[in-house]
Amino acid sequence: MLDNSHVKIDKQTLSFKSFFNKFIDENYTNRFLQGLLASKNIYSTGKTLKKRILLEIRAKFIQEQWYRKDLSETRFLIFYCLYWWNAMAIGYLFEIEVFRDLLKSGIKFKAHDLLIPLERFSFADLTISGLKGDVKSSTYFFTFIRSSNLDHDFYITRYFDKNSRKYHWFVILKSEHWHLINGEAELIIVPRLPKNFIKPIKFEFRGKWWYAINYNIWKNKMLIYQKGRY
Repeated sequence: MLDNSHVKIDKQTLSFKSFFNKFIDENYTNRFLQGLLASKNIYSTGKTLKKRILLEIRAKFIQEQWYRKDLSETRFLIFYCLYWWNAMAIGYLFEIEVFRDLLKSGIKFKAHDLLIPLERFSFADLTISGLKGDVKSSTYFFTFIRSSNLDHDFYITRYFDKNSRKYHWFVILKSEHWHLINGEAELIIVPRLPKNFIKPIKFEFRGKWWYAINYNIWKNKMLIYQKGRY
């Protein structure tokens, strides 16, 4: 709903989404990404930069009077922008973590250039052995899986384990690609997730089979597959 809401700025009417792209994304994202890419400790740097920019955005809203206490509707705009900046920053932080880990692991892949705006919004975040992949910082897309499409060949994602207080990375991929690097798997009902992905699991979505596996196990299988091809 807020995506399609509108705000008037200097006699110009913008959707909330267009406002975010023009005043938030264009002004803060590259600086955030440059800081991450130049850092050896991207988690610590990312956490600090994300918080700093959130404070800058709040200050900018007050300075420009985009948020006004006497105009209660403006709180929707600042909530929208702060929410999406936080979500976007978390997503890019995880994406760069994944890219660095794959590079360290020796897997051959091509990633889109995050510093080029058009590439940031490209269809695939990365390509491995001809397979188009997407990086998701959480399993939120499983929540909407019945009303959306899984258009990529594979997805690198994670979920938070409340008991161990840490994230577990895993990968889901199309059945035809899984069979290239392995065999069968246990059946589950999506979006119910297992406690771990040590053993591969499979699920059906719109008449097609998908497989899910622990990230590190998937990496090892991809390395073996790539060494056999090149």
